Amino acid sequence: MKKAIVSTFYPSKGGVATYTKYLYDELSKIDQDIIILSDKIKDNPKEGKNIIRCWEHNPKYIFQVFNQVIKNKIKVIHIQQELHLFGGKVSAFLLPLLIFLLRSFNKKVIITLHGVVPLKKVTKEFMKENGYEGNKFITKVGLNILYSSLCLASNKIIVHEKKLKEYLKDYLVNTKKVVVIGHGINEIKKLIPKDIAKEKLKIDNKYTFLYFGYITGYKGIELLISALKEIKEKDFNFIIIGSPHPRLKETKKYSEYYNKLKKYFENDKRCKFFGYVPEKDVNYYFRASDCAVFPYSIQMSSSGPMALALANDNLIIASDAFQGFIPNNLLFKKTSESLIEKINEAIENKLSKNKLNKLKNSLLWQKIAKKTIGVYKL
Repeated sequence: MKKAIVSTFYPSKGGVATYTKYLYDELSKIDQDIIILSDKIKDNPKEGKNIIRCWEHNPKYIFQVFNQVIKNKIKVIHIQQELHLFGGKVSAFLLPLLIFLLRSFNKKVIITLHGVVPLKKVTKEFMKENGYEGNKFITKVGLNILYSSLCLASNKIIVHEKKLKEYLKDYLVNTKKVVVIGHGINEIKKLIPKDIAKEKLKIDNKYTFLYFGYITGYKGIELLISALKEIKEKDFNFIIIGSPHPRLKETKKYSEYYNKLKKYFENDKRCKFFGYVPEKDVNYYFRASDCAVFPYSIQMSSSGPMALALANDNLIIASDAFQGFIPNNLLFKKTSESLIEKINEAIENKLSKNKLNKLKNSLLWQKIAKKTIGVYKL
C-alpha cells in the first residue's frame, strides 16, 4: 500500500523541512513504499526517485498534490501542517478542502499539527507580540474554523506534546483521533569536541549559554534581556542565534524591533549575536554551549532547537510553559528573578542532566518512525 508524506523537505528552509527529512530517512528503512510530495525549489538537488517536488506555495498546491496522489495511486497520505507552510492565509484555509477531496476518493489522511495555538491565550497582547493584525475575536473564529475542519476531515491527527492535545479540546476536536508522538531527535554518534567548537566560534572558555530560534514574541527574548540586565557578573558567555521571523521580516515595525534587540546583544560583551546559521554549522553552536535556554511565554509547538540541544548533550533550562515535558528541576517561572536563579544554578553545576538523557533516548528517530508507521496502520 503506497504512502506519501506531503511537506516541505530539506534543503527547503524551515524546521518542518528538516523534521520531514529525518522522519523519512527512518521510515524508508522500514517501508520502501513511502514517497515525499514536496515543495518546488529553484535549485533542484539530486534526490532519489521517491522525492517528488511537485507543489508551489500558493493556492494551486491543492490541485498539484491531488494530481500526484492519483497519478501515483497513493492510499495513505500524511500531511505536515504549520499555519504558513503552504503559503499565506488562503493556502492555509484550503488545506481542509484538500483533505476532504482526498477522503472523497477513499484515501486515508493523517495530519501532523506541528503547532496548535491555544485558543484561550489569543488576547490583544498575544496578537501584538506575535505580529498578528486584526480583531482578536475574528482571529479566534478563524482558528476555530481551521483546526476543527482539519481535524474533522482527517482520519488521525498527530501532535508532538500532550499539552497540544489538550489545546485541541477547546476547538471541540474528538481527541480519540489524536495521537501524541514526540519530536524526533537525531542521534549524533560522534559529538564535536567542545574545545574545537569554541575555537571555531572564537568563544573563550567560560560557562556558555545558548538561545536559538526565530526572534518572535512568544519565545521570550525580552525576558532573557531583562534577566541579563540584572546580572552584573561577567563570568559566562551567551550565544544568541536569532534569525528574523520569515513571516514578519519584511515589515518595518518588525525590522525595527529586531534591530533593537540585536543592538542590545551586540553591546553586551558577554553576548555573541548571530542571525541565520547554515544547517551544516548548527551543531558547532550547540557544542560550544553548556546550557540551552528556552524562555518561552507559551508552548505552541514542539521545539526543534530543544531537540537539537538534547541531541548535542546540552543542559536545558526552560520556562514553566514546558511543564510536563522538561523535568521540574530545570524549569523557571516566567520572571527575570526565577530565570536568574536557574542561570546561577547552571553555572554552579547544581543541575543534573540524567532525566534529559532518558528523554533523549525515548525520542530517537528510530522509535518515532516506528510509532508513526503504527498510526498509518490504525
